[in-house]
Amino acid sequence: MKKQKQYRTNYFLDKHDIVNINKKINNLLEDSIPNTILVMLGQGVETKTGVKFYNRYTLIPLAKNNYTVYDESNKSSVFDHIALFDSAVKIIYYLNQHVSTPCPTYKIIYDLDQEYFRCLEDIKFYKERMDKSKNNQELYSIKLLDKHQKLNYIKQRLSKVY
Repeated sequence: MKKQKQYRTNYFLDKHDIVNINKKINNLLEDSIPNTILVMLGQGVETKTGVKFYNRYTLIPLAKNNYTVYDESNKSSVFDHIALFDSAVKIIYYLNQHVSTPCPTYKIIYDLDQEYFRCLEDIKFYKERMDKSKNNQELYSIKLLDKHQKLNYIKQRLSKVY
């Protein structure tokens, strides 16, 4: 019968070694947690005003197709009037990532979303005008059709950025 080796537990007396080991363990833990949007949504905490992500950013729904991203550390809103929920979630996700390009992805998403928000506002305006005026209904219906096509085009561009 073989005798098993017994290992002694080594304790470090030097604090420098302990700091290095702690850094290695923290890096391993960060690498083991997947950084995806699903994990971000799963770790979101519901508050009175909205949903808090990464213990920093709060997604506040103001109305239908109107969201705000609020930064708790700076006590200010980062982005206002975001039209799509998907865009708001992606903006928060990319705000937490490291920026490696001259134009960060969250700015591209926000700019496209602002185009979408303006189209929605124009559609509301044209619908109101169509209901009020009977003379120019044909003109407003053409403009409405054009804005709906532009909405679809912006959605396609957003899906390519996501």
